[in-house]
Amino acid sequence: MKFVFLSVPSSDEAWFSLGKDLYLKKISYQVSIEWVELKASRKSRDNSNLKKQEETQLILKYLKNTDAVILFDERGLSLKSEAFSKAIEKLQGASHKRLVFIVGGAFGVEEELRKSAQLVISLSSFVLNHQVAVVVALEQIYRALCIQKNLPYHNA
Repeated sequence: MKFVFLSVPSSDEAWFSLGKDLYLKKISYQVSIEWVELKASRKSRDNSNLKKQEETQLILKYLKNTDAVILFDERGLSLKSEAFSKAIEKLQGASHKRLVFIVGGAFGVEEELRKSAQLVISLSSFVLNHQVAVVVALEQIYRALCIQKNLPYHNA
């Protein structure tokens, strides 16, 4: 099964690229992973609802009906790393072709996408900057894979 990490960024800072690239490389040693950035809507903050709608539609157009989707969203479930690892393992064992991890835009995603996801996970009870959320999500995916393979990275 191929992993896809889909993001709707609004900016790119040097530290973010370093963190993102580090974890994508680590993950790629264990599974095939593709990085996908969709263009964020150019709507201003004054049009946040329209921006969120347009970005959600971009994401939905990208997805295939054979995908399993894990959405990272502040209103999602709070899971420990071990439970997240088991959830990924369960989806890997299903008949999906791709496991797509999503961090939406700055204003989140529409309910339509939340409902279509197999799993909606909160990364923190804090609201996180988009770039921080992406790096945290990638680190947790890497950690989950290490847990599955009983590698020493995870020290629970």
